[in-house]
Amino acid sequence: MIIANTIYDMVSKRLMENDKVAKFFIGTLIEQAIEVVAHY
Repeated sequence: MIIANTIYDMVSKRLMENDKVAKFFIGTLIEQAIEVVAHY
């Protein structure tokens, strides 16, 4: 996925820092339940 606007990129980065939101967002995209989100 390519995000053209850097404002949205920063927003998505902030959202992915929250485990609950990241699980929901990624799970919705791939239509599967997410158990653990690893942060690198």
